[in-house]
Amino acid sequence: MLAFVLFFVAANTIHDERTMRLLSFAMLLVLPYMVHVHNDNLSWATSWHYDHDMRVNGTMLHLGSNELAAFYVVALLVSAGLLLSLRDLQWRLFFLLSTGLAAWGVIYSYSRSAYLAALVGAALMGLLRSLKLSLVLLLFLLAAPLFLPASVLDRFGMINSEQTQTDESTERRLELWTVAWERFQENPVLGTGYRSFPKLNRYDMDTHNNYLKVLCELGLFGFLAFLGLFVHGFRQGWLLSRQSPTPFARGLGMGVMAASLGLLVLNFFGDRASYLAVTCFFWTWQGMAARILRAVRYEGGWAR
Repeated sequence: MLAFVLFFVAANTIHDERTMRLLSFAMLLVLPYMVHVHNDNLSWATSWHYDHDMRVNGTMLHLGSNELAAFYVVALLVSAGLLLSLRDLQWRLFFLLSTGLAAWGVIYSYSRSAYLAALVGAALMGLLRSLKLSLVLLLFLLAAPLFLPASVLDRFGMINSEQTQTDESTERRLELWTVAWERFQENPVLGTGYRSFPKLNRYDMDTHNNYLKVLCELGLFGFLAFLGLFVHGFRQGWLLSRQSPTPFARGLGMGVMAASLGLLVLNFFGDRASYLAVTCFFWTWQGMAARILRAVRYEGGWAR
């Protein structure tokens, strides 16, 4: 429920664009410290090629590397959207820096799901907003072997790697997904109850797929409500980017739309929505977008 509190606080207390810019600035000021801690954790790695010990938690002490990566993805996509739209030099320099730091975090998170989500979100912005971004993204992928370390390239290669044998982890996930689907079929309307799934399988584990978990625990109604949160975020960002009352509003709309799509992708690989530490920025930015749209629709417009 704290996510909704953040959304409604942002939507109902911020009434001008200057405050939105300053709040975004304050939020993203955490990135240099996060990257510093992340890099310090990585300094203990002794292997040049990828090793599982490189999956560090950084500042997400009680979560994991995948949750840290999801945070970076949201920060990256919204920063990139604002960078592409703003014309003020000082703001462009700041969002260029935040985009670069968040991109570093995504790359060195060694999270394949984060790689995929960031690329999908960036590709969407490139197709809808900027041909230059599409070209930069393409050049980055082509030139990556020239400047990225072997450990990152190893992890990138694992996205499409074909395993000759199904390992124990994969077998476990398939079993968990089967259990979740069977329990959903037994309780399709209301599900088995919130946070009940770990008690329904012999591993006492999560599903590693948030959609199947929500289907199992909350049923079809809960699943549609959960999915609607991110579909609504995507639609809201789309509308704001198309109406474009100001450059900041256009950039915020693009960022929220891309971040919503990124989170839709990330939730296929685990719970990237329940932890406020991961999505706090997303809900705040979505609240800002809702505030601007309300002004455009019912208050005669939105001025800078």
